[in-house]
Amino acid sequence: SPWAGTITTLVMLVGVIPLIALQIRAVADTADIITAEATEGSIAIGFCILITLFAILFGTSRRAGRTRHDGLVMAIAFESLVKLIAFLVVGLFAVFGAFGGIEELNEWLNQQPELLENLQDTDYFSSFHVMALLFFTASVAMPHMFYVTFNESNGQRSLSYASWGLPLYFLLLSLPVLPILWAGLQSESLVQVEYLPVAIGAAYDVPFITLIAYLGGLSAASGLIIVITLALSNMCLNHIILPIYQPSAKHDIYRWLLWHRRLLITALI
Repeated sequence: SPWAGTITTLVMLVGVIPLIALQIRAVADTADIITAEATEGSIAIGFCILITLFAILFGTSRRAGRTRHDGLVMAIAFESLVKLIAFLVVGLFAVFGAFGGIEELNEWLNQQPELLENLQDTDYFSSFHVMALLFFTASVAMPHMFYVTFNESNGQRSLSYASWGLPLYFLLLSLPVLPILWAGLQSESLVQVEYLPVAIGAAYDVPFITLIAYLGGLSAASGLIIVITLALSNMCLNHIILPIYQPSAKHDIYRWLLWHRRLLITALI
């Protein structure tokens, strides 16, 4: 039913637009942590303009194929690698820079029994387990994940690589989470927990770590926004715009579709 596609698109818009907004806010807020000179509004606007141009250039160019965009996939793969390396570097700093080593970290944890008790909690209705369930559900249900997995797929061989590569990536990405959290708690930083990777560099007076963390967060936000907007622009065009208005056969239909996708990307961001 055409109505099913329209309703699904509207629900996705309501659910995903706040996620895009959170990425933009994170980039602006962390820049405010790094330096007091820059204003959050100007950074957010500049970031939105750059991301919009990048998404249009790589995702809706005339030279790109109508179904696959290898340049876009390469860019997303590169930002994913940058994000992983940055997060691992910050995690190593949290262990060996903030605490001085694994033994010192264990000693500090022994003095914080409530942290270990929370990790050993077997209450399967806790917020942690709910968030973990939502995370794994989102990996197959979110529009940008579906878009990359199927619309940008390079065939069965790439899916077979992804079947073990993606879980391995998630595993490596999860390793620094607790050390960064503990380093932030030790530093008594007052920033929000999600900004601790940027804050611990400033708390321990290591600007290089702050810069690495910011670049990792910037690449993560960029990749997520680009793929989400490309997926949503397709959905909006197919299930909201085209059911209401179709271009005349006298016009270049492909050009009409291309420019409407670009306008939708711009409007979404």
